[in-house]
Amino acid sequence: MKPRIRCSELDRILACPGSLTLNARVDPREGDEGLMGTAVHYIAHSRIKAELGAVGDLGPEPDLSKAKLSEWIANFYVREVQESIPPDWSLECEAALEWEFENFILTGHPDDIGMSPDTTEACGLDLKAGYIPVDIAEENWQMSAYGVLLRLNYPELLKLRYKIVQPRNDEDDGHPRVSEFYLEPTVDNPDPIGRLVAILEQKINDAIKRDRELETGRVQCRWCSAALQCAAAIKLRDEMKHTLTDEDIADVKRRADDVTLAGWVIAAKTLSRPIEDAMDLAKERIAEVGSIVSAEGETLTVKTSAGSYEVVDPAGYMAAFRTILPGEDDLVACFKPSQTKVKDRISEKMNVPKSGKAAVTSTTIFDGHLRIFVKQNERQTIVIS
Repeated sequence: MKPRIRCSELDRILACPGSLTLNARVDPREGDEGLMGTAVHYIAHSRIKAELGAVGDLGPEPDLSKAKLSEWIANFYVREVQESIPPDWSLECEAALEWEFENFILTGHPDDIGMSPDTTEACGLDLKAGYIPVDIAEENWQMSAYGVLLRLNYPELLKLRYKIVQPRNDEDDGHPRVSEFYLEPTVDNPDPIGRLVAILEQKINDAIKRDRELETGRVQCRWCSAALQCAAAIKLRDEMKHTLTDEDIADVKRRADDVTLAGWVIAAKTLSRPIEDAMDLAKERIAEVGSIVSAEGETLTVKTSAGSYEVVDPAGYMAAFRTILPGEDDLVACFKPSQTKVKDRISEKMNVPKSGKAAVTSTTIFDGHLRIFVKQNERQTIVIS
């Protein structure tokens, strides 16, 4: 039987083919963030259908209380869809796409797809409602796979634009809230989408042939439901236990060498998600049974203490704040505005696009009036390739 592969799991499978085997044997990991994302998607798509005339089956209504404080994410996304899809194009939410290749079946449910009347151009958008920044569109195989499915189902398709919209990203920290890739015919590459189809099929075929080979890494371990039971990840974790030898002591330098530094960075990125999941699952298990015991006989329990604050009524909070700290210097000392959110507010209040080719956007207004008062620092990101 041919394996059914979802576009949403491709970034994991292509980086770690063995995860294709392991994930079929474990329960999917679904936390509060996933439930919130489902609710936010439903709110956004309900608006897109009602206000923009989109078609599509949204399925049963989820628990919308999970999105109580996150409805702004849906509003951000709806505006991006409205600005990206020309009014004379067709628009579909949650499209069910599928294609049977020689060795596998590729399936996907793109969030929103706009198609030109002659089906030669398409624009897709994918909403990411989470806190962890995903790879940008041009490095994201999920988006490429959606484009592949569109081309196979619409052979006339020549031009493709695909956007990832992640409103929780803060551009002040160097993470774009909207990223995109664009493919169109050129002299050197007359059919870039057809070329992408061939490349992706080859990559998936190669992964299927190596479906017992595990390879830990930042992307694949972060999104893998089997990471906690993965032999490669456990081996990497256990390698952190060691008895010092004379050679080890002799090798220690006053400053770590380049190889050592690089190894720690890679290990940190690889193990971060399994460790986070293990912490969450352990807390859930301890809440059920009181305690759990490690292989070494150590007992794990949970101690509850005060956590961080969350402002649930910003207007009420600000009014109360002003009664006890009324001075402007108090406000400046206690609050750090996000310039990304300032641009959002300009766009909302002045009814202008956030960015793009329009004569007036929230970005141009920000640049003309506020940029002189701020400094945008550089953000250095370590890229592992």
